[in-house]
Amino acid sequence: MKPTALFTHVACLDHETGPYHPENAGRLRAVLQALDDEVFATLLREQAPAATDAQLALAHPAAYVAALMAMGTIAPGTHHHIDGDTLMSAGSVDAIRHQ
Repeated sequence: MKPTALFTHVACLDHETGPYHPENAGRLRAVLQALDDEVFATLLREQAPAATDAQLALAHPAAYVAALMAMGTIAPGTHHHIDGDTLMSAGSVDAIRHQ
């Protein structure tokens, strides 16, 4: 039987959405902490490599990927709202590349 693998990257913890958004770094921290339990000792842990724009465009339209990547200069402590539920922070671009 092949082991289950977890691919993640520390950059994902820098995608800050604010304290009240359900998709926040605290949620990822809680999952990673739960996976530290000895029942998951055989879990293969890998660093997620950085995705290229072309790889990201396999899941999203290329124009959308380009627009998100262009937001890479968001000032620390601020957010840019993409829509009513999605926002970007200073660490979001790097997190997107490593998800």
